[in-house]
Amino acid sequence: MSTVRRALSILTLALALPATASLFDWGWRAPLDEPARWQRQPGWLTNPDGTAAVARDGDALRFTVPAAGRGMKWSLPGVNAAIPDAPYLLLEYRARGVRTTSTDYFLYLDDGGKRETRAVQLDALAADGEWHTLARDLREVAESAAFSAIAIQVQATADSPAEVWIRNLRQVAEPPPELAAPARPLPPDARLPLAASEWVARPGWLGNPAENPAATVAEDSVRFTVPTVGKGMKWSWFLPGETSLADHRYLAVRYRATGLAGGGDYALCVLGTRSAAGRDYAAVLPPGTWRADGAWHLATMDLAAVAKEFPRITGLAVQAQAQAPDATLEIAEIALLSRLPAERASDWFGDTVPARAADLRPLPLPATGRATLDEVLAAARVADWPAGRRVRHGIPFD
Repeated sequence: MSTVRRALSILTLALALPATASLFDWGWRAPLDEPARWQRQPGWLTNPDGTAAVARDGDALRFTVPAAGRGMKWSLPGVNAAIPDAPYLLLEYRARGVRTTSTDYFLYLDDGGKRETRAVQLDALAADGEWHTLARDLREVAESAAFSAIAIQVQATADSPAEVWIRNLRQVAEPPPELAAPARPLPPDARLPLAASEWVARPGWLGNPAENPAATVAEDSVRFTVPTVGKGMKWSWFLPGETSLADHRYLAVRYRATGLAGGGDYALCVLGTRSAAGRDYAAVLPPGTWRADGAWHLATMDLAAVAKEFPRITGLAVQAQAQAPDATLEIAEIALLSRLPAERASDWFGDTVPARAADLRPLPLPATGRATLDEVLAAARVADWPAGRRVRHGIPFD
């Protein structure tokens, strides 16, 4: 979701929700009131209990394995949840008869990685029949920035049946204070020195190289130009020294573009020493990233998966494909960050289109709103909101 759309969505929530609702809780939430969506998977384990069941029980979803020494796994497909906006998984449960000596998973995430992602292991549970809450930072276990499905496993002890009740399973932006781990110092952000960058055109790296492409480095940006429609170019920049990706979580690029198409095999890639997979580069921003409307944008990508293959990089490459004459890509900043960056509201209000007045009326905000503008902007990660009237796409904002 773009930052502009996120901000508008948050404002809508702030106006519509009652005071008791969480205005900025947009993380994925498990459908605990729909037991039919949880599919038994007896073929996924060697000791399945054919009588295992899942059912609603009061305000919770109950998973039952009646046979001692047996187990069952249940899958929940179609999750499609992003991690960066709400990186913590919150689980509220109670358990009885569960074999908590196992290091196998209780809760598995399908994040598309090469290994089994055990978000919560069976040995993390307390099987004392009391309610417990735990939180897991998914950034520490997931191999990508999203997950598409989850699975639950219940294993009974050798001498009793097993039951697990779940009454809350969802993503949150921050864990409850009582569950928060001590804050770890974050490495400083690394902003790559664009003013000193040296970009080299690489016509042999693509099948439709343009003639006379240009890369012009200025004090505060670098501007790439592809003059010919249907042609493209890749440029590489080898950094002054190796740069760590493993110390940072996100790559952010502030850019604007005109006349670009969405083709090619990547928009931006990192270059490094040949990996065990036999590659010396990895795409970070996919084709189609560059929005060619002439406005400033912020493109951000989670580096978790790329950093596993290339913990240190030696350079970058960008690609531009032209669908109009003299297509341009201007990059003002490339940064390696530990937190998701804020987008600049001042970039949104650069329109020269005058405000429409004839068919617009002021919109009063009802008293049901429960958020201040500062809260909305913080939740949407928007910085430097301007004072006074500003115009975007001909619509005035006061």
